[in-house]
Amino acid sequence: MRLVNVRIRGFQSYTSEQTVRLLPDLTVLAGQNNVGKTALLRSVRQVVDPKPGAAANFMVEYEWETSANAIRAAFTHEGQQLLTDHLPHVDSRIRARFETQLPALEPIDVDSGVDPRINGHALTAAEIVGTDLVARPGSHPQGIRQWWTGPGFGNEHGPVYGIRYFWQFIQRLFASSIYIQPRRTGAEPMQFIVTTALASDGANLATVIATLYTNFRATTFRRLEAFICAAFADIARIDVVMGPGNPPAATVNLVYGEGAGQVVPLMYCGTGTSKCSCSLQLFLLRMMSVSS
Repeated sequence: MRLVNVRIRGFQSYTSEQTVRLLPDLTVLAGQNNVGKTALLRSVRQVVDPKPGAAANFMVEYEWETSANAIRAAFTHEGQQLLTDHLPHVDSRIRARFETQLPALEPIDVDSGVDPRINGHALTAAEIVGTDLVARPGSHPQGIRQWWTGPGFGNEHGPVYGIRYFWQFIQRLFASSIYIQPRRTGAEPMQFIVTTALASDGANLATVIATLYTNFRATTFRRLEAFICAAFADIARIDVVMGPGNPPAATVNLVYGEGAGQVVPLMYCGTGTSKCSCSLQLFLLRMMSVSS
């Protein structure tokens, strides 16, 4: 089983639909800061590990390459092969699309409890490529809008025959893949301690920014904010939110767009943003020490 294609829309900088093809041995993401390298990795994880940054029209479609034997094994129940005439005899691809949860849809099989939603994202289309096993939301015979109907699904056992096994197979495909979370040391919310001493690895980045915001907002913090907004055109401003407690937890947010904008915690933004913040702070903090 191998993930070969990912199609995404409505996640951070990916406002329009984009398709990324993954090569068999190694795929390298290269590009300037703020072009969406980290966002791409995060969008692949979004269904199983939701993070801020998804728009209302969020969509991610996965395409896995898998063997005919694995597919046939998935549609076997108590030694009996299901949907024999519809399953492929050669290695094929499985395609599954998830979108922001659609509340108008009902579970596909209330009796068996099959409900293809993961963390608020609904499976809105799935297929075994090259076969008639194609499943999309459709109309239930009783007039109820249900999750899946498709030409290959449905025979003497009912309109959702085999769907349960297909859904379980898609869940196993997710489990077979290893998704690497982009490194984000120092950008996560942390207990606020007043300090302008930035650690050499940036591990206390959030609390140093919070210190500048609290104690030097009109001077050093504004220079940091202006630099980040100039370097990353989509960023409108930097906000710092202090949580409850004593001392409070400091969360650094970047606001994309005008007005209220889209608020994204620094730990979920591109790695370039954190690196630029660290680099400029080292310069500004040194200037502060020289002037004092």
